[in-house]
Amino acid sequence: MSLVPFTTPVRIARPEDAPELSAAQTQLNELVATLEARRVGLVQWQKAQQHCLQQAAQVLAPLQRETTHQQMQWVTGLAGQLTEPAGDASWSRNERRLLERMVCELAKPLIAQTGDADIKALYNQYSSVDYDDEVQADAAQFKALLSDVYGLNMVHAKGGTRADLLDHARQQMALEQDRAARRKDRRKERLQARELPPEQQAKEAAQKQRAAQTQQTIREVYRKLASALHPDREPDDQQRVRKTELMARVNQAYANKELLQLLSLQLELAHIDAEQLTALSHQRLMHYNQLLRDQLVEIDREIAHMASAVRHQLQVAPAVVLTAESAMACMEELIEAARFKLDEVRIGLAALHDAPGLKRWLKARH
Repeated sequence: MSLVPFTTPVRIARPEDAPELSAAQTQLNELVATLEARRVGLVQWQKAQQHCLQQAAQVLAPLQRETTHQQMQWVTGLAGQLTEPAGDASWSRNERRLLERMVCELAKPLIAQTGDADIKALYNQYSSVDYDDEVQADAAQFKALLSDVYGLNMVHAKGGTRADLLDHARQQMALEQDRAARRKDRRKERLQARELPPEQQAKEAAQKQRAAQTQQTIREVYRKLASALHPDREPDDQQRVRKTELMARVNQAYANKELLQLLSLQLELAHIDAEQLTALSHQRLMHYNQLLRDQLVEIDREIAHMASAVRHQLQVAPAVVLTAESAMACMEELIEAARFKLDEVRIGLAALHDAPGLKRWLKARH
């Protein structure tokens, strides 16, 4: 949903000859204020999502690629110390054991990430367990967990890694959700095939009538604006440009079913004024209030969807409160952590040329 900022606030002012606004009028003002705040929140999330996507592509991903490249050089260099010790320093049995363990610790995630055959060969050379055998054993245990604890059908799962099994598990869950939805639809069809009680018939009829009224109300406001703003009917060049821009805003608001935006444009163009808003009938006010509530639900749904996508990208735990502002801060923290990791790898590479320093580093790590 792409939002156009309000230019004219929609408010019902208390008439001089009335002691106070009616409940419906007060509710409309409250809904308008809530919607304006939600729109601000949605714009903030749109900016946060765009910022995170740009920073991930332009800054974080290059840092991670460079880190992976230098990590591979680091692992290769560490393994080289086992066959050709630096300088005249000799490696004790315990030091060699620490170095072998370090090679395996660094190589394992690199293999999962890149699948590099040379790194896998180094891992297998210095590990007590073959990498592929270890992955298969881990996958078998994970497969049993998904099957026994979560009740998923993993018999036909393909692939030998946790990622493959998770993909299969997601497919199984999606299939089950689809089956549940179809069962629900069939139950609904069976219920509809029966003669509904009068109360249910009245409820469904009211829902259909409200939906039709919603579309009709938005269409009426849109047609009035479209008729007044049609650029082809404007002889003045400057006014034609202005009306073309306004018509684009009207079309966008109509496509989004934003009644509040259409009313704001009407106020801006003086097609309605505050007195007309105040004079709206109770029935019309109640109808507008329902439309605004529906629009509020749509914006809340859009915010939730966007926040979920950003949370997934940043790998933030569900229990952690995430706002648009904190999401951008979290991306900066990820970038800072990636820079720190790259610096750490570069220091490790430099230590390959200092055998005593490398030994001290190994002992400090273990």
